[in-house]
Amino acid sequence: RFRGVKVHPDYHGYDLRSASMAAFLDEVADSGLVKLMLFHVSCMPGTGFADALAVASFAERHPGVQVIMAHIAGIYQNANYPYFPNLDKLEAVAARKLPNVFIDTAHFLMYVYPGVMEKMLSLAGPEHIVFGTDVPLQGPMQMRFAWETIQALPIPAEKKEQILWKNAARLLHLP
Repeated sequence: RFRGVKVHPDYHGYDLRSASMAAFLDEVADSGLVKLMLFHVSCMPGTGFADALAVASFAERHPGVQVIMAHIAGIYQNANYPYFPNLDKLEAVAARKLPNVFIDTAHFLMYVYPGVMEKMLSLAGPEHIVFGTDVPLQGPMQMRFAWETIQALPIPAEKKEQILWKNAARLLHLP
């Protein structure tokens, strides 16, 4: 059964900010066939085809489409200060308070970025965080680190379950 579409501009070589790509994605959303879209969000300096704010603008235009932003809405390592993550895109997206936007934990490097999960939780809230809906770039240990970090959050168990599987199950219309 068809569940949704993954949009990956950095790998496929198109820019979400271009007029033709925006028109194409609007057509996909307006068709009514797609109610869930997972967007790769650029997460490394030098890659910028999938800007988080372009994804947020798409979500704003299409409130009936659930949008997942992979890679913590574009977290990336600051080249000059490698142990300080850049969260400016996450902050800008969270400030829009879009009810149809969800932030995925993929590319979460807890061993490099202490406090990132707590910051994501404070900005997006547990009802807008999903775990494991995109590829773990560094392999299964990355998923384990993210899972352990979520388990250690100072929030009720029901909120942890929401992040770990209930939000994704709801988005995928699973029982």
